[in-house]
Amino acid sequence: MSDRAENLEAIELRLKNDILVESHKNGGLILTHNEIVSDSADGAIIPTWTAVDSVNVRTTRELMENMRKEGWNVEYHRIPISPDRPVEDNYLDAYTRIIKRTDPLQTALVFNCGMGAVRTTFAMVAACLVRRKQLIDQGIEDPFITRPGGHKSGITFRQSGWFAPLMYAFLD
Repeated sequence: MSDRAENLEAIELRLKNDILVESHKNGGLILTHNEIVSDSADGAIIPTWTAVDSVNVRTTRELMENMRKEGWNVEYHRIPISPDRPVEDNYLDAYTRIIKRTDPLQTALVFNCGMGAVRTTFAMVAACLVRRKQLIDQGIEDPFITRPGGHKSGITFRQSGWFAPLMYAFLD
């Protein structure tokens, strides 16, 4: 899997460089297309010149590295799953390996994929299952137990004025 993640990141870097070369040729602008939503139609596609430079065009890895330099407590893990492939056990193993290294009371998890449906949902469900076991292993009440009266137990990730570190997983 890591070879594929590296390949995707190399493609992103080439795309970034292509964008910057194009913007240099056009006075710092690139042609993008924006969809304008309206009540009367599905939305018109409007060509728009957009200002870009090396500060606002970044790969996902560069964005996460920059956030870390700015003081954000963030880790970036990329587990590529193409949308046309079924989610298999090896993906669950990859998620589990990463999530198990985190403290469930001090780490927030964020998952992202291009569509935000199957792959993101799979990763979130896997994270919930691993997190549940981590909490129970630490002697904390099962967060999924329904108490009398229909209330669920809850865990808060904000503690004494600071926010939990963020772990970001990007799913292709």
